[in-house]
Amino acid sequence: MKSYLLIFIYLFVLITVCVSACSAATYPSQPETGHPRMYGGHQKFWDTKVKPYLEMDCDKTYTTSDFSVLSMRQAIEQILYSGSICKNNRLTTLSINHQTVKDYYGATAPAFNQYNRDVAGRNAMYLIRFLRACYALNKDATSVCVYSQTQLTDLVNRVITIEYNYWSNWGTWYTYTEFGFDLDSRAPSKFWSLFYDTFYNDLTQAQRDTISAKLDSMMESYTKCYKTTSCWALQNGNNWTGYLSLGAAHLSLSRWYENNTLAVTTMDNILDILKLTKSMITSDGAYVEGISYSSMQMDNVMEIEFLVQNMLGTHVTNINPDFKKTSNWLLDSIMTDSFTTDFGDSHITQYSSITPLFSWYLDEIQGRSASTTVEPCKMLRFWMNHYWYGGFDQGFDLHAFAARNYSALVEGCQSLSDSTGIYPVGGQAVFKKRVATAPSNIPIYIRGQQAYFSSLAMETKYNGYPHTEADFGGIIYSAYGSRILYDLSYGTISKTDKSLQLDNGAAGANTLVIEDAWDSSKPTIINRSQFSPVNGSVERKSFSSGSTVIEYFELEGSDVYGKSQATGGWLKRFKRYGVSLPGGHYLIIDSITKKDSLTSVNPSEYFYSAKDKTSPTTCGLWTSHTSMSLVNGEVEIKPFCNSDKWTENNGFSTTVSRITGSSLLGGSFVYDGAITYESAIDNPQSKFRSRFISTNPITQPEARTFLLVSGETAAKVPTHAVAVTTDCPPSNKCFQVTVDSQLYRVELTSDSDGYLLNCVSTNQDNKFIGCTNAPSTSAGSTTSPSNSDSDVSSSTITNFNPILLIIISVLSSFIYIF
Repeated sequence: MKSYLLIFIYLFVLITVCVSACSAATYPSQPETGHPRMYGGHQKFWDTKVKPYLEMDCDKTYTTSDFSVLSMRQAIEQILYSGSICKNNRLTTLSINHQTVKDYYGATAPAFNQYNRDVAGRNAMYLIRFLRACYALNKDATSVCVYSQTQLTDLVNRVITIEYNYWSNWGTWYTYTEFGFDLDSRAPSKFWSLFYDTFYNDLTQAQRDTISAKLDSMMESYTKCYKTTSCWALQNGNNWTGYLSLGAAHLSLSRWYENNTLAVTTMDNILDILKLTKSMITSDGAYVEGISYSSMQMDNVMEIEFLVQNMLGTHVTNINPDFKKTSNWLLDSIMTDSFTTDFGDSHITQYSSITPLFSWYLDEIQGRSASTTVEPCKMLRFWMNHYWYGGFDQGFDLHAFAARNYSALVEGCQSLSDSTGIYPVGGQAVFKKRVATAPSNIPIYIRGQQAYFSSLAMETKYNGYPHTEADFGGIIYSAYGSRILYDLSYGTISKTDKSLQLDNGAAGANTLVIEDAWDSSKPTIINRSQFSPVNGSVERKSFSSGSTVIEYFELEGSDVYGKSQATGGWLKRFKRYGVSLPGGHYLIIDSITKKDSLTSVNPSEYFYSAKDKTSPTTCGLWTSHTSMSLVNGEVEIKPFCNSDKWTENNGFSTTVSRITGSSLLGGSFVYDGAITYESAIDNPQSKFRSRFISTNPITQPEARTFLLVSGETAAKVPTHAVAVTTDCPPSNKCFQVTVDSQLYRVELTSDSDGYLLNCVSTNQDNKFIGCTNAPSTSAGSTTSPSNSDSDVSSSTITNFNPILLIIISVLSSFIYIF
């Protein structure tokens, strides 16, 4: 019996050890045992990271498309050869003229800059991996490898010498923070993991020991953060989670066998913690932190997918399936001036991510579909708004799924059409409407095609989401290739109180502001018009007036302005309607009713346009500047640059926009000039501002109508007017709107809480044609996300180690004997 007991104890210990040491077998496949290991040995690396791009035919459409439709062959050749066979300008010698490796051939090493080192160093390592694989696989030395093995050896020595000399310049990798793994831990973790892997056999033992010790300590820090619920850097599930985890994935795989237990544990933790990222995507595909953070999160999650798919034969199972809808939301979050919407904590910028491609092709990437069909005009919209080589400028980030002839894919799009997008859960609605016919000499794939559209975006996001602001009802407007109305962009971060800085509240957006809500302690900064966290809602509806169908968005924001607040609050009704008129013009209609507990309230509508601090005299892609003034009681905005047609007229804009409005109770525009506000980047920032103010504080229900019109030149601005009219159905209130020769009538009914939009009727044969249909609803209310998730991680053991099964079987027999 004693001998049985000893055997039992021995087997128990053996199982315990094997569960830890043999845990690598829980994945369907294993990485290369030696180095280089990342993305496989020479053959696998070639097949997945080189061949799909390098064997593509030359696609020359991009040469005449402002880079709108990018050639994938050109993308890889630019990294490998600093030129392209498609342009007959490959460089045949590695030298200071080679853009990928120029830093290594100067007389002196460049001054240390972490971002530059990260970008240049990783591409140099990719080129070295390419050349080593090229010669190991006996590819043609002249037409494929191009650079000799002597040049390769010299490059390896140069890269190791210069980059390793910067080792101390990378600092602590932000290990001095509470949990030792912070936002800026990702870049060094990724860079030095690749460095360690790529040059493992070239480094001295002392160099390997120095680097490996740091890589292991960073894995320990990541694991500590994973195990600590208060470590918000990972546990929030927001953009940091995916971003940091990609760095940790590189750590894990580079040390897979050298420190197996820690490496496997780290990977298990990564694939588990990613479940928290699912709550950031709403059921209609919106990413709740905004377009800027969507790429920071999802592109990194997808990079982890490609790593584990290539090296472990598994997938990231914790990707929200609604991510497949995100491509539509992303395209709708880019205005027709080709700049992004910047509601909440987002920046106004050119779009250079490939997140829509990940979204469209997710099922194909993860093996659930053999092929994916993307509607040609959607694909064209993506490339029109994609700048330069973004997403294709790093060799290790070239993934086989994206190696496609995109010019051929977009050929099916013969013309761009009007579009309407609504995301009631994600909290955004947008019109994109044609304002003019594009000249026939502009090819369909040129970004300038968008200059003949206008766009109006409306913010309705739940302000309890992370990285949101109390900016319900905010609008952004563009026309003829230029941004007209601007949000205050990222500004500052507000984690709790959305009112502490101007940009985070209603007064920092193009929306309704209660002038009574200014805090006396900071009367130009803190405005508490809106309450947080509170939901509003948005619906898409339409009217039919004769043969004309008029679309509109109905925003319900009464609770946001305090209707349901037990104490305080300003309004018992706030509805904002965004109406799309024929010709790419828009109406903004506000219904405003004070709370019964208040004697009066003083509401104003705010309108912001851009001001560059330098008063620029030339245009560039990053120049955002306008002039704003009052002309005949209207707001006139003249954008300085045209971002869609930046190659024409030296990039200058000729667009002129006007905003006119009227009020049932009386009001007028005032011009505040330039205002400044705090910003996390390039502080302080400045904007021009105009307001529509009440003649007197309102004591009864109020309604206001604003018309937004633009012309390609001042002479082409349509004649326009908005005025209260008595030509109105009985018991209703009406505004008459003029756009050139067309008249419209805004008809409002009322109930106990105030005014409601009933119809926007057209005038035909000197008679207004009423709306014959009830509003048709196509969407519901905004809701907050849920963090509850019971999905198991992709690292759950689905195939036990067969040795472990045998041991368990034997152990069961002994237990049966006892």
